[in-house]
Amino acid sequence: MATFRKSPAGVEDIAFDSDGGGGVETTQRADGTYRTVRRVNASHIPVTATTRAKDTADGTDTEATTVDGALQELYTDVANLGVPDDSTLENDGGTLQVKDDGITGAKIGDDEIDSEHYAADSIDNEHLAANAVAGSASGASGDNVIEAASIDTADIADEAIEEDLLANDSVGADNIIDDAVGADAIADDVVAGNHVAQTTTSDTTPGVPVVYIMERTAAAGTTELSIDEKVRVFDVTFVNTDGNWDGTHGTAQVTDADDNAITDAVVMGAGDNDVKRAGEIYDANYVEAGTLKLVTAAGAGSVGDVEVYIQCVRVS
Repeated sequence: MATFRKSPAGVEDIAFDSDGGGGVETTQRADGTYRTVRRVNASHIPVTATTRAKDTADGTDTEATTVDGALQELYTDVANLGVPDDSTLENDGGTLQVKDDGITGAKIGDDEIDSEHYAADSIDNEHLAANAVAGSASGASGDNVIEAASIDTADIADEAIEEDLLANDSVGADNIIDDAVGADAIADDVVAGNHVAQTTTSDTTPGVPVVYIMERTAAAGTTELSIDEKVRVFDVTFVNTDGNWDGTHGTAQVTDADDNAITDAVVMGAGDNDVKRAGEIYDANYVEAGTLKLVTAAGAGSVGDVEVYIQCVRVS
């Protein structure tokens, strides 16, 4: 066995050997002087208690019962301090450290890695399981996982948004590009007069006429029609629909809600299907959103059925 000693040594120090040769050792006293001492055979000095069993290289277990055996175990333990297992740890210039890729999945307990352990931007698409990103951490509906305003147009594939994904009343005029809606996209019977543009004097964009239809049967009097638009009347056609007008005295006329004349009082023809047009249109009497009136009068004659076509343009 190798010689164990402490230097500088004091007068109390002794030297040990295990070969029984009885060699000598030069030791230094506390005052700095030297002396020669004979080595003591440590294998002949028993210990006061048996040390732990220790596996040896040949697979046997030993228990140190002498000072020599105890020192051998101590020396082995000291020599092995800092020796890595070469799978997880390594000695880098005297520093014990974890090897690259030394910590495997088997060494990590379940549910031990939390968000604080992930580096920013470290999780890519390859490491996300299919259907793993849900509306909430529990996978239920919510907004806990996907950050608000984090998905923009670049993240949405072409033609990915289908009709079923659009909420009711979610597409407004601002969302439709100019000239995007063609005739095929408009359902039948949906474009009414209140959807056409308003027309102003000297407007270079042509206006679209709208038509209101009114009728009155037999007795003289007034029929009213409520409208939601401000309009300007430019033509009115009266049609005898039963042939009961006398053709001389009975009249039909269109007025506004305050009985201001929009047309003159037209004498109706006597024959069924006779057509009369207003001879005068009083352009001062615009019709605000409100009421149109059809007024029939017998005079000295008779009144029949009449259907009236009032043509207008929407105005602001």
